[in-house]
Amino acid sequence: MTHPDPQVRSSLADTFRPKLTSDQWIHLIRAEPSPERSVLWAKHAPAWGTTLPEDLYDDLLTGPSRVQAALLSGLPARHLPGLASDADPRARAAACARWEDLAAALRERLLADADTAVRTAALLAHHTGAPMPRTVFAALPDPRPALERCRLAPELEAELVRDAEVNVRRTLAANPVLCQHGVAVLAQDPHDDVRSELALRPDLTEEQRAAVRHVFDLTLMSHTLPWVEDLHGDADAMRRLAVSSHPLIRRSVARARHLPQDVVARLAQDEDRVVRLFLAESCEDGRHAAGGLALVGRQLQPPRPTPQPPQTSPRPACWTTPPTPAGACAAWPWTTRSPHRPTSHTWPVTPKPRCAAAQLRTPASHRQTRCGC
Repeated sequence: MTHPDPQVRSSLADTFRPKLTSDQWIHLIRAEPSPERSVLWAKHAPAWGTTLPEDLYDDLLTGPSRVQAALLSGLPARHLPGLASDADPRARAAACARWEDLAAALRERLLADADTAVRTAALLAHHTGAPMPRTVFAALPDPRPALERCRLAPELEAELVRDAEVNVRRTLAANPVLCQHGVAVLAQDPHDDVRSELALRPDLTEEQRAAVRHVFDLTLMSHTLPWVEDLHGDADAMRRLAVSSHPLIRRSVARARHLPQDVVARLAQDEDRVVRLFLAESCEDGRHAAGGLALVGRQLQPPRPTPQPPQTSPRPACWTTPPTPAGACAAWPWTTRSPHRPTSHTWPVTPKPRCAAAQLRTPASHRQTRCGC
């Protein structure tokens, strides 16, 4: 942490599981010469249990990366009025991400902002709670963000869940505020991608999730589901999700740093190899379980291949071997010595089939014939 090279200091945090205390995280952020990386470390530090001081946020908001710093989830609410009135439209749009923390007067100002990007961000934030009518939806420059997170008017939603475009239905299937009627309609969608997206919704019970015919490729790279990661500290939720029918949810549970021992034991026996791998990599409690990770480690080993007998090509029936001349040993024609006492120059050599022209140059007693030559 005291090394003069910032790249060396950053290497402590730029790992799979950084082992830094809260004071070390704060020191790393303050000493980082790159404004972009300072904001990056400030974004990652809270995920490892670090509470950043308010004066550190003050420093980040006065630096060159203030727009990126305005999007930090731990930003104190006292900075929001200044961001909502900032001269930079990017800062005003960033303030819309904290819509619930803004005063009513600031919301009205952002909804009537002169900048199109700011007005759009304010509209999307406003309609996460208030239903979006068809006129507003049709006027959006890009409808995809509204499909992803906005609450839609009932008649508009009923139309979109039966839209002819698959991408519209698939995007709507992941909308967290989709009504239960829309969820039921998309659960019977004829397209696999739509149903597979719907199966990952956090508001489904495990019985409902198992009833959705989803498709999941076990060989693809997978990432932790954000809503499952938010529940990593809830032991009851981990027990419920550890028996999920969806492999990606079980993989996301296995990424938790701490899990109840019964959940560790269950995931160590999971049929999905990647679940067992994530458990061995991420769960610290599994190391103290009775044979927990030892069992996982044995199960992660690929199965040994079953020995197969050597495959030899059968000798063509059209090949014939001349009889052994009198006085020659059984190993003839490859050697005239006893096969039990081979020498370096009398190892058996498999004869190659010869054509008719070659046989004419070979003594008749040493020929091997093949029909058709």
